[in-house]
Amino acid sequence: MRILHYTLGFPPARSGGLVGYAIDVMNEQLNQGNEVYALFPGNISIVNKKMHIKERHFLNIKTFELVNSFPLPLMGGVKNPCDFMKSESESIFTDLLKQVRPDVIHVHTLMGIPKEFFIAAKKNDIEIVFTSHDYFGLAPDPKFYYEKKSYDQDNTESYWREASKNAYSTRKLRIFQTKYYPLVRNIVKHISKLGLQKNKENQIITKQFSINDTFETNYRPLRDYYKEIFSLIDKFHFNSNLAKEVYESNLNILLKKSKRVISITNKDIYTPKNDILKKKSLKTRVAYVGPKEEVKGFFDFIKLSELLGHTNYEFHTYGYDVTNDIKGIKQHGKYKRDSIQDVYKDIDILVVPSKWKETFGLVALEGKAYQTIVYLSENVGSKDLFKTKYQFKDIEELAQKIENNSYEKQNKNVKNIETHVKELIDFY
Repeated sequence: MRILHYTLGFPPARSGGLVGYAIDVMNEQLNQGNEVYALFPGNISIVNKKMHIKERHFLNIKTFELVNSFPLPLMGGVKNPCDFMKSESESIFTDLLKQVRPDVIHVHTLMGIPKEFFIAAKKNDIEIVFTSHDYFGLAPDPKFYYEKKSYDQDNTESYWREASKNAYSTRKLRIFQTKYYPLVRNIVKHISKLGLQKNKENQIITKQFSINDTFETNYRPLRDYYKEIFSLIDKFHFNSNLAKEVYESNLNILLKKSKRVISITNKDIYTPKNDILKKKSLKTRVAYVGPKEEVKGFFDFIKLSELLGHTNYEFHTYGYDVTNDIKGIKQHGKYKRDSIQDVYKDIDILVVPSKWKETFGLVALEGKAYQTIVYLSENVGSKDLFKTKYQFKDIEELAQKIENNSYEKQNKNVKNIETHVKELIDFY
């Protein structure tokens, strides 16, 4: 089978769960004898300002860079709607499809790609499959989250305006598409480690580009634009029942579409042959793995440490650059993937407290594979793979469940990437 993926990009410019998952799927599809190609939104060209495609290579995957793509609202919100629905040349994509001749197109996000790509695919009778990694297109931001709440049940034009009030202008978003962005990001992180800057990296970039952009308020054309794109998609792969519910409640056309819930995984998540021997500890070690962000429930984890106290528990965090002390929390910072087994030897209970309706949440699957008790918010899509006794509505309920000690040894077996790719091929 010839498969063309549209993904957000490749390291070092892009990172995160979506990026890693798409790469793992592509490589495993190659291993299983398929021909695999990738299209991604790339750099901005000052010389040729028209949208065009360049051939690239990432490891053993033949890739195509969409130069001058639509802006990438990675941080959430659309300030200038007209820049996200410009009319582009359909021939750009027709030529690409004639060259690749894919049997199926697997789309991992709608960020950066114009409607003409989907129209060209339909005219060439090529099946389009979409995976629900994020909510962009249903909402102006990938997480459907604003002012500490998910607004998927109140998805009005006024919410699009509110959620986009603090969005970056198109010119500022373009900074994230320059070839220098990875270097700027690393410099900002280094400054942050020194404690000279506590704000997000984007705030530094924003100060450097003070542009007086007008704030557009009419979002109906943009909402209609993405509804039309969704109507051109043939099959919807939902990575959780939660993601399926959010999409179905916001997209009427799904009633007539082929769809399936298939849980995801990646190459780093596998079930070790032998049980992991946890290091001995006098206290129960409770851990959080992820970025230091409110939307991921980081501050709820801090609250949990206060509710449970430190007489019988230790609290640990992993996965972000440590910049300051947090009372009662042992911060371990980032860790390398090859040391993941050692990390979980020091964790008795993993807490996944996401506030946004996370479409999956691979870290929960990771904890399960390494024989760790996992408690996860009802907002985490991967709750499909856990009993309800390990799910919680709020941090107070979680504290009560942990103190009641009502857990048992969980089934450590998780799906590997080989099995998952076979499921995807079957769905195609």
